[in-house]
Amino acid sequence: MIILTSDGLSSDALLFETKLYIKPQAKVIFITTASGIGSRDHSLLTVKKELARLGAISFKSDSLSRRKNLDFLLEYDVIELLGGNPFWLLKRLQELNFSHILEKILKKDILLIGYSAGSIVLQNNLRLIARLKEDEGDMNADIHLRDINGYKLIDASIVPHWQYLSKNYPHYRRIVSYYERKENEPVIRLNDGEGIFVKGRNDYYLIKGESRNN
Repeated sequence: MIILTSDGLSSDALLFETKLYIKPQAKVIFITTASGIGSRDHSLLTVKKELARLGAISFKSDSLSRRKNLDFLLEYDVIELLGGNPFWLLKRLQELNFSHILEKILKKDILLIGYSAGSIVLQNNLRLIARLKEDEGDMNADIHLRDINGYKLIDASIVPHWQYLSKNYPHYRRIVSYYERKENEPVIRLNDGEGIFVKGRNDYYLIKGESRNN
């Protein structure tokens, strides 16, 4: 199962649904690459508490900075890709051939969770996110990532934190609507507290809830 979230399993509704898919006494690995600050990622404590509520008993974090391959991920029951800069996360995943290990993750029935940037890299591509983030500075400026295709686990684009973004950047609504028409691709406007449960590219459903982080 793949769960794509805006700000983690931050609502009771998401925790309730995730309980259907998580293994008892699960071992969890958090990938902090996108934040660029590793174990000092401010979201670590929160996401640990969320999964502990579901019975997870073992937690590790890894920035992937010293890794030469991703085989170690197969040792875990839950992999959560945390938030930050999706371009930096995508670049590091490409360098480590994540596509290869992703096939094994899905076959082994490991629970894969995306949190903001972690959700973005699992979709088709990062073109829409690049457009939206121009107001906050080009997130790809210092990374120079040419291949911005994601891992295509869902046939839609995702915009996390939509409630916040659409309120503070109202013109984003126009940009997103234009992108949907031009690319003929649905855009899921994902609020904090919501998550998409993905069984296949065309087989997914949305769970809504109120985030505890707001």
